[in-house]
This record gives sequence, C-alpha cells and structure tokens, in this order.
Amino acid sequence: MSHLLGRTNRIVPRIWLKPMLPELGLSETWIEGMTRALLTSGTILDISAQPGLWGSHLRGEEVRILRVGADYLPRLRDPQAAADQTQAELIETLSVIGRPKLDFYVLRLTRPCEDNVLDAALMSLEEARQDGLLGHFGLLAAETSLATLSNWQFRDAFEFMLIPRNQSRHAVYDELLPMAKSRRVGIVTTDPLEGTWGPESGEVLTQLSAEHPVLVPVSSPEEISAALAVMGSSPAPSP
Repeated sequence: MSHLLGRTNRIVPRIWLKPMLPELGLSETWIEGMTRALLTSGTILDISAQPGLWGSHLRGEEVRILRVGADYLPRLRDPQAAADQTQAELIETLSVIGRPKLDFYVLRLTRPCEDNVLDAALMSLEEARQDGLLGHFGLLAAETSLATLSNWQFRDAFEFMLIPRNQSRHAVYDELLPMAKSRRVGIVTTDPLEGTWGPESGEVLTQLSAEHPVLVPVSSPEEISAALAVMGSSPAPSP
C-alpha cells in the first residue's frame, strides 16, 4: 500500500525512515549494517539528524532523500539573508549527497517569521525547483497549530507537511488536517512511537500509516526491518 502525497502528485511508500545514532555510540560495523539496510529499503530517507554522516555513506546512490532545514528563518530580518541561507543549505545538502537534485526539502519554522523573510526563502526554493535542483518542498509543523498557521495560512506554496502524531500528541495534527485536505497538501506524520520501540510498535505503525506516510526513527538494521515489515501489513478493522 502506498499514498499519493498531496500536490507533489507522487506515489510514496507508507513508511519513511529517519536514521538516528545508537545509544551506545558509533562503530564501523554499525555504520556498515545501517547503510546496507537503508540502501535496500526502497523508501524515502530523512538524513536531517546527521546529514554529513548519511550523506557521505549514501553519496551518489539511487535513493530518495529528504532534508529538514535548520531553524534559522524566525530569527532573520533581512530577506536577502533568508534567500542566501536557504540556498546555501540546499547546496550544502547536494554537496554531501553527491547528487544534482534533492528529492524533498522541508522548512523548519518553530516560530512566526517576518513575511518578507519567509517569502524570500520560498522564492529561493521555487527557483531551485525550476532549475532542477529540488523536487518538492514542504513545511515542518511547529509545536502549536497557531504558530504553524501564522506561516502557512496566507501562503499556498507548500506541497506537503511533516506533522507529529502519536497516541499522546495529536492536537496539532487534528487542528491542521482540515486545512491540509482543503488545500490538497500532503501529510507525513512524525514521532509515531514517542521515542521508543516496544511490543506494540508494529501495530501502531500499521494503523498510522494506513492514513498517511509515517516517518519512523530507526537506529539499527533490526528496527529498519521491523518498520519496513509494516508496508506488507493491513490495519485491523475498527471494532
């Protein structure tokens, strides 16, 4: 089962992967195992947590990559600085992955931005897309729906959004979903397991990914296998 991701008009997998560092620290064996598992996963990979590490190990490979930008826009006041920094981050990402085009880029806006600052960043991303450097760009939902709406309500540039959603954290998702549907903005939900894997993780991912793609943090080849197994599962019928 796959999903149509909003106005990107792309069919994408139910499960996306976000590689994270293990609690016990890095080792060559761990990096090699993770790299093999990521390369054979066939899904979209979010390298935002360690772009240098994963960019170098996935460099030049035929994988679809997502990058969530740094939280720099809310503190800027100069539109040109916003455009320059957005372009610089995109070029940096292309450099580390060794490819001429990034599949997905997401603006991280934790607070309201100056209108002219955000507009300049969006214009920079649109120019990058027209130049063939970027496939699609989206928005990372802030901690509150109000903060997200302040940057989104009067702009229709975003093709998709990353929104946290789990059993205890779903208010922002609930509040933004109607507007996303009305604008045909795709949704990818994040933080599905509240930071930890457990006996019910597979069932949780199966249920959540039936509605939208889910971005799953993984820190071992075993977690990658468990997450990908969900793509062959169907959600249980509602009682």
